[in-house]
Amino acid sequence: MRINLHVIVIGAGLTGSFFLKEMIAYLHMKQENLIRTDITVFDPGSIGKEDLGAVYIREDLGQNRALLLSELLKEQYDYEVTAVPGDFSVGSPVLQISKRDYVFMVDCSDGSIPGDYRTEWKKLSAKRKLYLKFADAKLYLDGGSGTEPFFSNTEEKSEDFVWKHLERMFLVNLAMSKIVAVYEEGQIECGTFCVNEKMAQIRPQHHNDQKLDLPMGRKPTEVFHYQLVVVGTGGTGSYYLKELGAILSSLTKEERNSYALSIIDGDRVEQKNLDRQNFLKEDVGQHKAMVLAQALRDHYGIEVRAYPMYIDSAEQLKVVFKQMTGTYYRRTVPILIGSVDNHRARQEMEKWFRQTPTGIWIDAANEFHTGEVVAAVKKNGKMLSPSRPYYFPEIMRSREKRASELSCGVINQSSPQHRFTNMAAAMLALSATLGILRNGFLPYKIVYFDVFKGNAIPVNAGAERGIFFEDSE
Repeated sequence: MRINLHVIVIGAGLTGSFFLKEMIAYLHMKQENLIRTDITVFDPGSIGKEDLGAVYIREDLGQNRALLLSELLKEQYDYEVTAVPGDFSVGSPVLQISKRDYVFMVDCSDGSIPGDYRTEWKKLSAKRKLYLKFADAKLYLDGGSGTEPFFSNTEEKSEDFVWKHLERMFLVNLAMSKIVAVYEEGQIECGTFCVNEKMAQIRPQHHNDQKLDLPMGRKPTEVFHYQLVVVGTGGTGSYYLKELGAILSSLTKEERNSYALSIIDGDRVEQKNLDRQNFLKEDVGQHKAMVLAQALRDHYGIEVRAYPMYIDSAEQLKVVFKQMTGTYYRRTVPILIGSVDNHRARQEMEKWFRQTPTGIWIDAANEFHTGEVVAAVKKNGKMLSPSRPYYFPEIMRSREKRASELSCGVINQSSPQHRFTNMAAAMLALSATLGILRNGFLPYKIVYFDVFKGNAIPVNAGAERGIFFEDSE
């Protein structure tokens, strides 16, 4: 059954433009043919200084918000959004489709645009109506009954524009998580969520275990062959692999998808590695890749290939992935997981990522107590989420020697790192990996973390949900 959904956005200012950009980014990547989504944005106003920051720039000042936003989204995502440079009205010809569709109204007027849009919304004829309202740093969603089963608010209101802007980002990401649930699960969980953007927190309160069931179509089950190649088995990589082994062992029992794992690292275990890396005394002197591969075989019964070498070229990675290709799976997803200290190695990973038509690169890096994990995605030659050099361009300008050209002593002179920092980086990389393997989505593009402050701040959280790959040769 094909479902037709009509999303109506009222207001294309700071909140509306940010929300709609995230919505389109999600739909752009989602390969779901059971839900057709038509989007219409209403706004009679012009872009002002208060609208800058999410989508608009100073050169856009004075232009109609709805028309320009539609143009920008078409240019960036090739997605058609109907723009109406006027007030919302149920009599608008562009809304006639709503008589036979599900309607999702997103009210971003924030009281700055006159008109009782909720009253107008109730007049729309549709199978099911959902209403999402942003106002005074609050949002709620209902199913057309006038109740408010989903509600979110901020714990501390701020007049500071910078914090106000971050507050909106948190709220939009929270709202997007609810919208994604509609597409992915056909359900919206009810309850109250409190947002504290200064503490980087979103936590549930008064959760009532109720759900709004929406008979939106679901994507048929697909079978994938996941090729996981882990480069670097130091502090982060060793923790990542031990947990990954348990995950793959559990997933293999489901007998649906298949998994192939390879480990690459030319380094050997040293006594000093035992302080912050996941190795034992009896491992000292042995190749890290060989030790971890054997541990995964012994503990979890999974097959692992070990390559005791350093990455000096993208061709090496191509060979490793080629050796992992399944014989009867048509949908193959190559996933590269990097946890190295050497920028030259990252340069070769970047070359591999640029050259591969479809693939995922999850890269973890950290200092003593801070770090970040980047999740990059390419599909059919198109970049859906950028790689680490996009955020840190200095990586591609580095002229440091390849790991194979350095002595063992120099290789192990990395910047000091806390044991728990490595664990945090590993857990965040695992969250992205499990999201792909289990649900076909990425929870973030990049996440920054600080173990001393106890926070992790994802950027564009939920934007890469619904990553389904086409058949690969």
